[in-house]
Amino acid sequence: MGQQQQKQLIVSNYNLEYDLEKFLRTEFSSHFTLKITLQHLSSGDSFIFDLSKSIVQCNNLQELTLNLNDCFVSIKGTTYLSQILPKLQNLITLKIDLDWNHIDSIAVQDLSSVFSNCTKLQNLSFNASNNLITDQGAYELAFNLLNCKNVRNLSLQLNNNYITEQGAYQFALILAKCGNVQNLCLQLNGIGIQLSNRLKLTMRLLKAKRLVQLYTSFN
Repeated sequence: MGQQQQKQLIVSNYNLEYDLEKFLRTEFSSHFTLKITLQHLSSGDSFIFDLSKSIVQCNNLQELTLNLNDCFVSIKGTTYLSQILPKLQNLITLKIDLDWNHIDSIAVQDLSSVFSNCTKLQNLSFNASNNLITDQGAYELAFNLLNCKNVRNLSLQLNNNYITEQGAYQFALILAKCGNVQNLCLQLNGIGIQLSNRLKLTMRLLKAKRLVQLYTSFN
């Protein structure tokens, strides 16, 4: 394979149509790195649906970044994503930021269940802060991450959801079993975890077999 090209799509509210048109005119197979950034969109689900038709054709894509903050993304949008991600078989790095949306536990479960289908995935960053995720959603997310056998670098942000202190502890128990993860960043702010339990959570995570670096943020 020749030198990799970086095709970058940066979308903002004032040049949305221009950026999309420019992207749609490109040769999809030429994309190795694709970055999509958008904030404060009232039709996030529809945007994901329309864009997914093109993203799925980027068969050489190795890095995909989706930053969709405050875009009214719900389970419809995550369903569209869960349909296209397994088809991106060359994906090595995946970064999904869905901060301040309408993501509930079912949406998280469905979306995270397909991460393992990206068999070459090594770097995963998932931000679902300020959403509607409960203990069950956190549990299903952690359980699905156990199946991501090649992920080495994992970043998870679940701040300000509906996760309890007990749910956070169970979440950490499962994450500690991800023996392939070497670098873990975990943020669970807005839960009100007591200091003694923060230490327990950290110590539990440190028992992960191959863990080299750990960053945690609990309050």
